[in-house]
Amino acid sequence: MGKKISTQILTLMALCIVLNIVGGHLALYLHLVIYLDTIGTILSAALLGPVAALIVGFLTALINGLTGDLFSIYYMPSQLIVALVAGVMFRRIGIQNKKVYGGWRSSYLYQRRLLVL
Repeated sequence: MGKKISTQILTLMALCIVLNIVGGHLALYLHLVIYLDTIGTILSAALLGPVAALIVGFLTALINGLTGDLFSIYYMPSQLIVALVAGVMFRRIGIQNKKVYGGWRSSYLYQRRLLVL
C-alpha cells in the first residue's frame, strides 16, 4: 500500500470489512464451528498487502465487538496475526505466481462442481 490511499483502496477495504462482519455474524447466529470473520482480512492481504489487512482486521474486530459479539474484541490479536501472516505470505509468494493462481482456479472449479452436484 503506497503513501497515498485512493478511493478504490478505501472502497475495497470497506468491502472486506463488511465481508468479515457478515461472515462473523452469520457464524455466530447459525452456531457454526468455523468462523468466517477472516475471509475479508485474507482477501485484503492478498490484494492490498499486510498493512491494509491489519487495518481491516482491527476494524472488523472492533465493529463486531461493539455490535453483537463481545468476544470478538478478545480475539482481535488472532485476527491481526492472521492479517500479518497472510499479508507477508502473499507478498513473499506473490499473487502473480502461477502455482498459487492455478491452485485458486482449481479450488474454485472444484467448489463450483460440488455446487452443481
